Amino acid sequence: MAEHSSDTSGPFIPTAMPSVSATAPLPQENKRPTAPILIAGGGIAGLATAIALQQAGFDAIAYERSDEVQPAGAGIILAPNALRALETIGLADRIRRAGYSCVEGMAITNIKGNALAKQASTLHEPLIAIHRAELHRLLLGALQPGTYRPGHGLASFEQRHDGVTVTFESRQRTEGSGLISAEGLNSLVRSQLLPGTRLRYAGYTCWRGIAPMQPQGICTETWGVGSRFGIVPLPGGATYWYALINASARDAELAELTRSELAASFHHYHEPVATLIESTPEDAIIHRDIVDFAPIPQFAFGRVLLIGDAAHAMTPNLGQGACQAIEDAICLAECMKRYGPAGLAEAFQAFESLRRTRTAAIVNRSRAVGRIAQLGNPALCHLRDAALRLTPASATRKQLQFLYDPR
Repeated sequence: MAEHSSDTSGPFIPTAMPSVSATAPLPQENKRPTAPILIAGGGIAGLATAIALQQAGFDAIAYERSDEVQPAGAGIILAPNALRALETIGLADRIRRAGYSCVEGMAITNIKGNALAKQASTLHEPLIAIHRAELHRLLLGALQPGTYRPGHGLASFEQRHDGVTVTFESRQRTEGSGLISAEGLNSLVRSQLLPGTRLRYAGYTCWRGIAPMQPQGICTETWGVGSRFGIVPLPGGATYWYALINASARDAELAELTRSELAASFHHYHEPVATLIESTPEDAIIHRDIVDFAPIPQFAFGRVLLIGDAAHAMTPNLGQGACQAIEDAICLAECMKRYGPAGLAEAFQAFESLRRTRTAAIVNRSRAVGRIAQLGNPALCHLRDAALRLTPASATRKQLQFLYDPR
């Protein structure tokens, strides 16, 4: 979750486009499509997109594979750029009230708890920490009735010059004017359109949990040697925490780590790190390897569009995964309003032009920050920590300006 990036390289901008003809924008008819826009995926990206499109006057339906709402993860931090985007669909104040306002910002500390760097509240907007399930509840509540369809996992799709046909795992079929994939990392749509895209393991694995205690009021991320630990206050006296350790991909031994064994792995960290782990119900601790994929050359494919993690999955090191998905939703709605229902493919193409370079830069910066934060050489970690102490606040603000104020 660290927001301190020393990566100043330019964004990755692919120069080659896929050569297969199926990826080329399809010719459009001038008549107004009557079928709804179909959204595959009922996570943050899919729900925010459905809300934004509906508020812009479009018929949009979100289809979710799970029969019940089962949001992945534990807690989430929404940065000023996401909150500004949520203002446009009237949800920012509700989320602020439901979340924890990190008015003191976020600090990076060493394993003794001594501050290495501190990020104060920026752009007159503190970070908001919220339980992911609560965020889902608020998003679902803002949808038009009947436009969220659980139990509809996407099986296949076909597109024509005037629409798309989607087949679900139940073999039910439905027609739409367009298809938006908000399916996340393992998007079926992306795998068909860009089969060469491969997930990249970041080199570290992660545990997340929510402890029923709140020992402090500031968000912190502690950087050790080959490991990190984040502490994020939540409403109601709870704390969202996350722990990262360098490891091989799909490490079977780490996957079976008990709560006490995980706490022992962080026994050399300052308090209350081990206590937070031990106080969390063991069956509520989530473990996953951290993965992303390299920036892809295309989001729009005629009447089919990739958004959120389906388009630009990123490591969590800048805390921007969900924030960029929310930016996507608002940007897409603006493009749709500009081109109208009959210009859906043009709107999708405009969205790609506006979003691809920014999201590619954030994917690359986030991965670079993770490499620095997870250094496994003690001597290099000593130099890293010294550099953090010496970094002027003005340099930190400049880095955050890119993330938080994209205008």
